[in-house]
Amino acid sequence: MNKEKEIFFSIASGEKISCGQYEFIANHAGYASVNGKVEIQPDKSPFVFDVPLQSLDRQIVFSFTIQDDSYQKIIPDIVKLGDRTVQNRDFLRPGKYILVAEKEGYVPIKTEMEIKPSSAPYFIKAIFQIPGK
Repeated sequence: MNKEKEIFFSIASGEKISCGQYEFIANHAGYASVNGKVEIQPDKSPFVFDVPLQSLDRQIVFSFTIQDDSYQKIIPDIVKLGDRTVQNRDFLRPGKYILVAEKEGYVPIKTEMEIKPSSAPYFIKAIFQIPGK
């Protein structure tokens, strides 16, 4: 009776493995997993395994406070990342954005930020300044 065995292992860069056909799962936090097959054949040069991963949208969480009281949280009238108006806990593709946040009676916030791929929420923390202070 011939039984196939499933072997699960991780391979580090530079590690040696036997030639043959393998099924793989490539994954990393904040990216979609990729499944596939690869065949490693005898060769004197190193085998380069390059699997492009697609980043997943990342949840954004707001934490806006005011200049005189860093514990007092406020909800902006509008928050934009690039040309998209966003709400607290929306999901957004990782990348570079211009953050614009406005609240009546306060100086608008405008800053560049980069959301990097991760499985954890991305916290946007900013302080609204009071005009003339």
